[in-house]
This record gives sequence, structure tokens and C-alpha cells, in this order.
Amino acid sequence: MTTDENIKDMSEFTKELEDKVGLGATGKFPKGKIKEEDEGELAFAITSHKGRVVMDFGKPVQWLAVEPEMAVEIANSLIKYAAEVKKEEKIIKP
Repeated sequence: MTTDENIKDMSEFTKELEDKVGLGATGKFPKGKIKEEDEGELAFAITSHKGRVVMDFGKPVQWLAVEPEMAVEIANSLIKYAAEVKKEEKIIKP
């Protein structure tokens, strides 16, 4: 797959994911504003696609602050999808 094809494929994949899940800013501040530039709660997804672990925020994101429990959930999700991708690679490769 060429670079242009990869970009098109990933763009289509993330657009479909964003439409299905509803990603991006929610407009809510469940823990209050922590910085002047704080735009509030962010709905995002962690998944995999064609051998890559994907984090889709639904919008450009400069920084992210989460509670410790959420940081652990994010880390566990990244590890889970990384393991799945590695397992798929082993199945595909002879």
C-alpha cells in the first residue's frame, strides 16, 4: 500500500469510528476547568486497525489530563490492543 493509500484508508477508518462512537469534545467539565485553555471532557477511542494501535480523539488535542484510574484504564487498553496486534502479526507471518 502506498503512503497516499495508507492515509486515505486511515482517514476513512477514523471517520467511520468518529461517526459511530461520537468522539471529540463533549462540552462538559465533570471535574471543573483545570487550565484556562481547558476545553472540557473528551470522548475518545482506543482500538486497532491493520497492525496499528489507534487512539482517536475526534479532534486535534494539545494536552490531556486524566484521573489516575483513567490513566490506568488507558494504559491497559493500549497494552490490550498492542498484544492483539502482535498476536495477529504472528498468525499472519509464516
